[in-house]
Amino acid sequence: MKLVNINTEKNKQAVLSLVETTKFKEVAGVGVNPAVNGKKSTLRSDYELAQKLQMPHRHQEQAKRNIDSFAFSQSDHVDDSLWLCIYFPKLSIDIAATEEYRVIYQENKGQCVVYKTSEVVSKNGVSPGMSLDAARILCPELKALRRDEKAEDQYMQKLADWAYRYSSDLSVINSNTLVLEVGSSTCLYKGLKTLCDLMAAQLLLEWKIDYRMAVSPTPLASMTLAQQNDDKDDIPIIMQKQALRSELGGLSIEALLVDEQKSVPVLKKTKSTAFSIKDIKSFHSMGVSTLSDLWRLPSEGLLVRFGVEALAYLERLLGKQADPVKCYTPALRFDSELELPLETKNNKLVLQALSMLLDELVAYLITQDAGTDTIEIILSHAASQHLPTSLNIYLREYIRDKKHIFMLLEERFNRVSLLAPVIGVCLRTNSIEAYSASPEDLFEYDIKQTSSNKNSNAWKVLLEQFNARLGENRITSIGSVADHRPERAWRYQQKNEHREYSNKDLLRPTGIFPEAVRLVSYQKQLELLHGPERIENGWWDGDDIRRDYYIARDQSGARLWVYCDLKHKDRWYIHGLFG
Repeated sequence: MKLVNINTEKNKQAVLSLVETTKFKEVAGVGVNPAVNGKKSTLRSDYELAQKLQMPHRHQEQAKRNIDSFAFSQSDHVDDSLWLCIYFPKLSIDIAATEEYRVIYQENKGQCVVYKTSEVVSKNGVSPGMSLDAARILCPELKALRRDEKAEDQYMQKLADWAYRYSSDLSVINSNTLVLEVGSSTCLYKGLKTLCDLMAAQLLLEWKIDYRMAVSPTPLASMTLAQQNDDKDDIPIIMQKQALRSELGGLSIEALLVDEQKSVPVLKKTKSTAFSIKDIKSFHSMGVSTLSDLWRLPSEGLLVRFGVEALAYLERLLGKQADPVKCYTPALRFDSELELPLETKNNKLVLQALSMLLDELVAYLITQDAGTDTIEIILSHAASQHLPTSLNIYLREYIRDKKHIFMLLEERFNRVSLLAPVIGVCLRTNSIEAYSASPEDLFEYDIKQTSSNKNSNAWKVLLEQFNARLGENRITSIGSVADHRPERAWRYQQKNEHREYSNKDLLRPTGIFPEAVRLVSYQKQLELLHGPERIENGWWDGDDIRRDYYIARDQSGARLWVYCDLKHKDRWYIHGLFG
């Protein structure tokens, strides 16, 4: 597959038009000498076996369908479920440092063992499963980094969130493999070729990560094909369950192992496979070198020797048994970090890093069809004595407009003085709700309504700018409280606290006095226009009132809100003034 390096953010459809033909190559296994004259074949050591597993070669040609010719008539039978597996063979390398001579290692029984290698290092003879000391002898220039499983899990979660936009039937099989059901998505993307081209273009151009793909009617078959594929330009595809046995039969028996078992041969069974290195050795001692050899064996013998779990795994591989996968559900929170290449106190450089994290946030919100009203930013400092700097951006509604959010970030950062150099930036939000776009008149026939919407949006933007410039909790508004007592029926509220309890049918003045003003003689001063409205409330908290409220007019014509205290009927008070 050849891709033209263009900006996919501006026009992803242009990427598809420039993606050339993707062809499928044959997938074959590793040949191992079977037992001869009744004697068991000599097995290599675990390290040699790991080397062999990393370099599969082809020994049998198999016909695969070319994705470029993926066009079939209505009479062609295609299984409803098609599972696309995306396997990331060098995920730990891709998310680590950028040096050419890099190696990822992990500890295994107290020994540092090579887990993944870059292409340059592997050409010097270094391979997974080798001790780190032996690797340094073969390649003195290598730079070893400890495997960061937490970072891998976080990156896989980001990839899962990205793949979720193409199918909701998505599962994270292990630390470097995704499977998603794409049979129901092909019509939406106008064919399997278009869908695969789009995903491949984004992985290559946007994510800049190495990948392998495969499509088949079962998740396990797709995972097996993808992990045996050594070229991302070639995507094996099997359209029917009936063809699985013949198409997979030529694969080496080592195809039953997952990637982690191949990297560290002493690993036992994992969650994503029912076989171990010991089982593979047993198969070789029996003269079984390919999956077709395995399927010729009687099921009763496999059940006795390898257990029901292994037999069920083979049944799920061929689609003879249901294979329910645990569907991935994106978390309703966003948390992403970015480590800076150099420590800095320059606000502009920090804003550039935040811009990249905002791109991830907006993409996530679009995938979830959601918006956010609160964004938290945490800046990590190089000096250990300085605590992380935390900044919050509050919005007055749930939005996902990067331009608007970034404008508020600039306003906030222009008034922040960094006490220590920044080495890392984290952006997170827990406040995510369904996104509701503000309605607008397409042709602006209703000039009054269109003008009102624009004025309302401009007012919200202005308040958010004030909040970002002045700081947190500096902007307040007046909100109503569920209490009939006038002096307790309102309060100051912060940012997005939406609590409306007011009754529009009640006549209330625009202004209420902090303390009611007593009248000496209301008969001579006031003319009662409306009322009474009786309010009796507060007996449960010791601040009970019993009042009759009236709307009155004084001698100058001003309208007042007055009441008579029923506890002392001869006492009248002015409580408010109508504008």
